[in-house]
Amino acid sequence: MRRANQITSVHNPRVGKVLKLRRHRYRQALGLFIAEGPREVGRAMDANLRFNQLYTCPDLLGRHVSDPHWPMRLNDRLDDSVECFEVNERVLRSMTYRANPEGVLAVIEQPNWHIDQLPQVNNQTIYLVAVETTKPGNLGAMVRTADVAGCHAVFAADTAVDAFNPNAIRSSTCAVYTTPTLIADARVVIDFLEARLIRIVAATANPKHAIPHTEANLSGPVAIVVGPEDGVLSDHWLQAADQTGGSQVTVLMNGRSADSLNASVVAGILMFEAQRQHGLKEKPSD
Repeated sequence: MRRANQITSVHNPRVGKVLKLRRHRYRQALGLFIAEGPREVGRAMDANLRFNQLYTCPDLLGRHVSDPHWPMRLNDRLDDSVECFEVNERVLRSMTYRANPEGVLAVIEQPNWHIDQLPQVNNQTIYLVAVETTKPGNLGAMVRTADVAGCHAVFAADTAVDAFNPNAIRSSTCAVYTTPTLIADARVVIDFLEARLIRIVAATANPKHAIPHTEANLSGPVAIVVGPEDGVLSDHWLQAADQTGGSQVTVLMNGRSADSLNASVVAGILMFEAQRQHGLKEKPSD
């Protein structure tokens, strides 16, 4: 196991550089993100993401990892170019986004997904389009559900949040590491879908021009579009649904007081209905 350099001061320049990665514009500019905790760091390793730096606090890590050999096994899997540091509890607490850090933090390169590099469309293709999502946790929850539902990619359209916000990573249970999640303008996404003859199914709370989601045709290559929590899909999404041979759908509700559903819940309902219509089966466990 390589020897880690020591950082004992919260004023160390490296601490400041890590703190900058809490901000979207720095993550975007540098192509890096922060993974906090044994689960997030371990799953990034399992996803073969490229590590830049690793920070460990033995005192905290020992309280959250039952396997005493876990740090050594992680360290042994790291490339020699990865910078490793051992920090005290005060330093790690100053670096983490969470209030209660779990003893390990890594700076990792973001997966470089591009819209033109997505797998070829086939009859089993399911995409999710999350429009104007304002909360990273909601985006992460949708990516988590998309992964479980067999969705091939997630488009986050016209949004200021990104999939590598710490809250998005955590709420996705690290699905953002392996599920292609692309931030793009709505027009770019619509053009991509139309060019590949993918039907757009747009979720709307207005039942006037919509059909119940259970009556919608979600077979074949399809893109499920879900709007923002506190708004409605713009007309160009509804028009795109009509132009691509898709449909406007609504999830029927019978609540006494609640008059809407969380966007991630709507996305989940529609994706699993699409999964059912595609005849997708659960993968056998290893």
